[in-house]
Amino acid sequence: MDPYNTIIVDLKHGIGDVIQMVPFMKRLKQQYPGSQITAIVKSKEHYELLKTLNVVSHPVYFNKNDVLGILKKLLQLRKSKFEIGIIAPISTQWKMKLLFSIIGCKKIIYNQSTIPAHKKNAVLRNLEMLRDLNIDFMYEIPNLNIGQYIPNKEVLDTIGYKGEVSGFYVGLCVRDGKAARGAKFNYKKDTAKYADFKVLMEVANELTKHGYKILLLGGATDCGIVSENISLISSNDKIINLVGSLNLDQTLAVLKLCKVVIGGDFGLIHAADALKVRTIVYYGSTSPDVVGPFSNLTKRITANLPCQYCYRTKNEKKCQRKKCIEYLNASVILKAFDEFRLDLNEDVNRLITDTII
Repeated sequence: MDPYNTIIVDLKHGIGDVIQMVPFMKRLKQQYPGSQITAIVKSKEHYELLKTLNVVSHPVYFNKNDVLGILKKLLQLRKSKFEIGIIAPISTQWKMKLLFSIIGCKKIIYNQSTIPAHKKNAVLRNLEMLRDLNIDFMYEIPNLNIGQYIPNKEVLDTIGYKGEVSGFYVGLCVRDGKAARGAKFNYKKDTAKYADFKVLMEVANELTKHGYKILLLGGATDCGIVSENISLISSNDKIINLVGSLNLDQTLAVLKLCKVVIGGDFGLIHAADALKVRTIVYYGSTSPDVVGPFSNLTKRITANLPCQYCYRTKNEKKCQRKKCIEYLNASVILKAFDEFRLDLNEDVNRLITDTII
């Protein structure tokens, strides 16, 4: 097998997509321990996450608003004389092929599976690219370096953490789809991925009645949906709003403190799963078999409709009613939590379970 000394990998996606590439990156680094692996990433925080796993040597960021800066980086990358460029399956292939050709990659690898992307878990699709490099592999669950993430004193004070006597924390991931997607927001597509915020607050309020503390989690782009519904949060002191106030490192540290994390097809769900935290995940247009956590620590909520899981298919454009997400209400999530709660003290090696609405 020919060794590759200089490798560049396309990882410029959301945190969930990056985490789903972790097993691939680990095996790649294991095969070529002396190689310089450069990663095209979305942000410095994503690079720091990969850095803790010792799988990336150098990061590359592209600011689409800085054309001159992009040109300078392209010239700099050409000087690296990359022997191989690896395209993430989630990327638009022609764009990345063009980019890797511009910077002079001698060989370009991308997913060539004959199984459609909407029928195979992303972790598997990523790992199977190793075959094109003649690298043997075993299917592996994404794992993050748990010991790396420690909440600072300010965060601990904010959530009232006092060790085991603090009680159970439940993470609740919220998403402001319109703000997060910006100009790319498509009502027909994106509203089928996000639960109604009021439904999530019903869940939060009910769980606090049973002694749980709720940690609202999300990024800076999710602050809008929280501000619009601040009255639903401020009336309950057991609901702690952390949306937009933590960097990625501290968000991961907080996830570690949770007994369960609830959310949809979001990056933080994958982060929680990679930290060995149990998750309850609801699905609308996206399939749990494709985008869901790859471990056995998750409970999936789905309406299981004949037309469901239409994301990125022809049927998605035809859909007028989002039945797959409209059916999701507080009682459904609470039922799933109640079923899951019985397993909280069991060993983590349990099977994935489903709740059909």
